[in-house]
Amino acid sequence: MVESDSDSRLPGLFEEAAETFEGLAKANGTRIWWARDLMTFLGYTDWPAFKKVINKTISVCALLNIKVLEMFHEENREIDGKMLEDIRLTRSACFMTTFNADPKMCCSA
Repeated sequence: MVESDSDSRLPGLFEEAAETFEGLAKANGTRIWWARDLMTFLGYTDWPAFKKVINKTISVCALLNIKVLEMFHEENREIDGKMLEDIRLTRSACFMTTFNADPKMCCSA
C-alpha cells in the first residue's frame, strides 16, 4: 500500500493535538478540563451547539451505566470578566465528548 502525503503527516498531527489537549488541563488535586476550552479545541464557536454534544455524551454514558456525575460537573466560572456556565470534565469525559462531536469540526481550531 502506498502512503500518501496526508497519511505520513498523521502521526505528527496526533502528537501536536495531544500536546495541545494536555495543555488545556488544569490541576487541583486531579486533572480536569473545561468544556469551553475543549469546545474551542474541537472547532466549535457556539456554546449552545457544543452543549448539545455534551448532553448527547451524558445520555450515552448514562445508557452505558457510566457514572456521569463523576465525569461531568456543571459550574459557573469567570471567563474574560464574565461569569459563564461551564462544565468540568475528566479525561474520559473529554474522550467521550470528542467521539460524539461533529467529525468535520474536530481539531480545526
